[in-house]
Amino acid sequence: MRPAITPVSDANKTRVEEARAHLIEKVAEADEAILERFVDGSEIDPPTLRAAIRRATLKGALVPTFMGAAFRNKGIQPLLDGIRGILAVAGRDAAGPRLRSIH
Repeated sequence: MRPAITPVSDANKTRVEEARAHLIEKVAEADEAILERFVDGSEIDPPTLRAAIRRATLKGALVPTFMGAAFRNKGIQPLLDGIRGILAVAGRDAAGPRLRSIH
């Protein structure tokens, strides 16, 4: 089951913009390409940001964090998408990060 993608409500727009700006700032600390765009004030599109997060994760400069509840199936699909898109795939990126769960 895929989560529904809906526009951000007016009540949450400021919080979402602040969170995205904070994310970009943290990624810029770990990725030169994003740092250049950040300093220039250039827009950073989602695919470019995801690619930078992947590069920074694979070199150990960032640790992506996902939240969810398997019992209620909340956040599971974003977790799986993150594993597939951001983290190393076993056998393909041998130097990539290792997965570890915390109970």
